Amino acid sequence: MTSSYTSNLGIEKPATGDQSGTWGDTVNVNMDIVDRAINGVGAISLSGTTHTLTTTDGALSDGMYKVLVLGGSPSGTNTITISPNDQDKLYFVYNNSGQDAIFSQGSGANVTVANGDTKLIYADGAGAGAAVSDFTANLAMSSVNIDGGAIDGTTIGGSSAAAGTFTTLSSTGNTTLGDASGDTVTVNGTVQPGVVVSGSSSGDAVRITQTGAGNALVVEDSANPDSTPFIVEASGKVGVGTTAPESPFNVQRNGTPVSGSPSTVATFQSTVASSQSSYLSIVAGATGSTAQAAIFFGDADDVDIGQIMYRNSDNSMDFVVNASSRLKIESDGGVKVVNAAFNPITTDNDLSFDQSASNNFKCTPSGTGTLTFTNHTDGQTGNVLLINTGGHAISLAATTKGDANLATTISTAGTYWLSYYDDGTNAYVTTSAAFA
Repeated sequence: MTSSYTSNLGIEKPATGDQSGTWGDTVNVNMDIVDRAINGVGAISLSGTTHTLTTTDGALSDGMYKVLVLGGSPSGTNTITISPNDQDKLYFVYNNSGQDAIFSQGSGANVTVANGDTKLIYADGAGAGAAVSDFTANLAMSSVNIDGGAIDGTTIGGSSAAAGTFTTLSSTGNTTLGDASGDTVTVNGTVQPGVVVSGSSSGDAVRITQTGAGNALVVEDSANPDSTPFIVEASGKVGVGTTAPESPFNVQRNGTPVSGSPSTVATFQSTVASSQSSYLSIVAGATGSTAQAAIFFGDADDVDIGQIMYRNSDNSMDFVVNASSRLKIESDGGVKVVNAAFNPITTDNDLSFDQSASNNFKCTPSGTGTLTFTNHTDGQTGNVLLINTGGHAISLAATTKGDANLATTISTAGTYWLSYYDDGTNAYVTTSAAFA
């Protein structure tokens, strides 16, 4: 009589009266098959793009292993066909082959085990239409620790609300949190910083698209709702300390924003009481600074044609009009007005007058010298009160222009009133007669 075999493992069942004297060999093979099916780990070497996983009746074969460890050197995605197609199979698979592996048994569904992944799969042995299914695809687990790897193609809390705790949430490609109208994503954190966005690309690091009437961004402190938050309205207005900015940039120290001109770009307000003040602080440099703090005015043609500039180097304030300095307030309160007649007098007894320091000078020379003007400023006018009681000889510098008798006149003992006009290169000087 002929032996028969079990449907799924191919274990030999000798017929009655068959294999007299050889039963031991058959039983030994059958025990090895059972052992392989219960706990056997088989190394399956793949090559090319196809492989057949065969179970041979009555003989140890690769299709009988419980655990399949895929290795070898496949040239691409490898399709593994489970044969024969009428056997039920349950496999634990670890793919370490370097390529994805597709398990198939018939024309039904297949299962792909990605390189580096493990899966529990089963084949239904339905013949030509046999299918392979992923037993782990729809596991219901009440408590799971995931300490590594990735979660792909699934929804956490898809059928009902669920909470997840993550120390790191990373992705390759696009990640969507919330996919329906009205979805809210809340990030709570007690450790600073709570949320960090770090990247290096030519695209936006953070993009917020608001198509409704609500604010695009709200940053609150401890209160919710916060009456003095940092917000970005849907229109693009930015409010600091207010929920209703009146200008494109509105900083509100306290009180309610007050609307101004529609051309206003930025407002800084304190409106809670009539005694409230508002200050705008511009600080340049550290201790001992020689830097400048300034406000620029202009248009698209010249963005800084007008300026108000504080110079820390000499603690003076400079007012620039039409790109030129027109008025300067010195640290001692002296005012220099360019192209104007008035300016406080500056005492300078060395006969060399710095036009950047003043317009008007008083000079009492103690010896001979040369009448000189430095830092020539185009259009500057001024006066020099010359008290030459000693009758010291005074000559003219090359850039000091006067009539033929000027040097002789002012070298004679007396007090003189000199007036000058500068064209940026030369100072043109006239003098009075000696005062009695």
